[in-house]
Amino acid sequence: MRGHKKIGIHFYVDSHHQLLSGMLYKTCAFIFFIALVTQAAIAQKKVFKISDYGAVANSQAPNTAAIQKTIDACSAAGGGMVLVPGNPHAATAYLTGTIILKNNVELHIDSGAVLLGSTDYKDYEAIEPFVDGVGQSRGACLIGATNAENIAITGKGTINARGELWKATNNPNYATRPFMLRIIKSNHCLLRDITLINSAAWMCNFDLCKNIQIEHISINNRVNANNDGIDIDACQQVVIKNCTITSSDDAICFKTTRGINPCENVQVLDNDLESSCGGIKWGTESMGDFRHFIVSGNYIHDTNLGGVKLLSADGANISDIKIAHNKMKNVNIPVFICIKNRIKTYHEQPKRTVGSIKDVIIDDLSATDCRTAGILVNGIPGQYIGPFIQFKNITLSGLGSNAPASDSGIIPPENTNAYPEVNRFGPLPAWAVYIRHAKGITFNSLTISNSQPDQRNALLFDDTDNTDKDMIKLVIPQNNGSAPSVSRIHNVER
Repeated sequence: MRGHKKIGIHFYVDSHHQLLSGMLYKTCAFIFFIALVTQAAIAQKKVFKISDYGAVANSQAPNTAAIQKTIDACSAAGGGMVLVPGNPHAATAYLTGTIILKNNVELHIDSGAVLLGSTDYKDYEAIEPFVDGVGQSRGACLIGATNAENIAITGKGTINARGELWKATNNPNYATRPFMLRIIKSNHCLLRDITLINSAAWMCNFDLCKNIQIEHISINNRVNANNDGIDIDACQQVVIKNCTITSSDDAICFKTTRGINPCENVQVLDNDLESSCGGIKWGTESMGDFRHFIVSGNYIHDTNLGGVKLLSADGANISDIKIAHNKMKNVNIPVFICIKNRIKTYHEQPKRTVGSIKDVIIDDLSATDCRTAGILVNGIPGQYIGPFIQFKNITLSGLGSNAPASDSGIIPPENTNAYPEVNRFGPLPAWAVYIRHAKGITFNSLTISNSQPDQRNALLFDDTDNTDKDMIKLVIPQNNGSAPSVSRIHNVER
């Protein structure tokens, strides 16, 4: 393409993140790759203004056709920038329904410009409709792409889907309300600098894509149910870096609903995440495997249902996961690792057998105001989590709930076929760490403290095999009112 140059989407390696590539990527020699995406420097790109193709700012009529015409012309010309122009002196909003990105197109929302989602369902197109993990019909979106190469959404402007106007009480299409972004089977996808607000459902959905880079974007998605931030489904070579996400559902969620297609080679670095549900989650839709992940330098806060959550419910094998140098505050159960035998299927794929979780390192985690517990690991009878689950340099504070010693005898329900969630276990018999149906768990330097007296065990291991409790270097500050016994072991084979 004339006037274009190659720039890189790449995995980041520096001393702060200490990626330990030999340990994490021992089966994947090509991890530290450079995935080249054909994007022009802004000054070199041919610019296609949507206003030159009939788009009218602040119009009550949708500009869908005009914006799509601009995108089509840009792609047909070999690529360039589709510009949504802003005005620093006046509000500049462009109403639209579904628009489809094409090869070699960068959609650039200028500073001061707003791309505004229509509230009329007739203005939306469903792209490869599907049923999600809780039975809802999905696929409609504001911005979509299928089988596209080299696409981008950039700029200092805003995309506002106006999801608050899609509430169940006032919208007959609530059950099929649109995502903001749905990108399918595409390669070299970039999101940079843009502000995304108020989707009617998930904000960003990437499905069966490769070479995704998401950086320096801001997401605020707290106006409706199922308001996830970023959902990555069966994708490879993904970087999510320096983003700020606040969401009423999971902030970042990795899924595998495409049969055995894996989600792999992913880095999640230096993000600020707030969620009413989970911070970073693998599952629950989990048919294909998850492997080769680095999660480092993130700050997760004010989150109700888990900080990092590794969940295999539908047959996924989860392995080679490195979680290091992360901080959490006011997170209910910072670490949740769970296997279930739910075995749902998606996209008419055949069922899998029960999955596995192994080769996980969680290192240098500091979490304050942990509430219910610090670490919850739960397999199912006959299907242990592990081996090689390592906890190193973990500090957990703000634990405890004034529970009596009798609560140490609580046996949480197994619910082996149920949806895996931290609030479905009921009260736990330990106030810091509870591990059940697991093998090969090791601890090296665990510091815990509680903000309220608690007579339950600090740690409890139930049905664990080859769990190296002797590696625990446990520090509990004095005079905190805890039970003098800091651990109790049930049915352990050593």
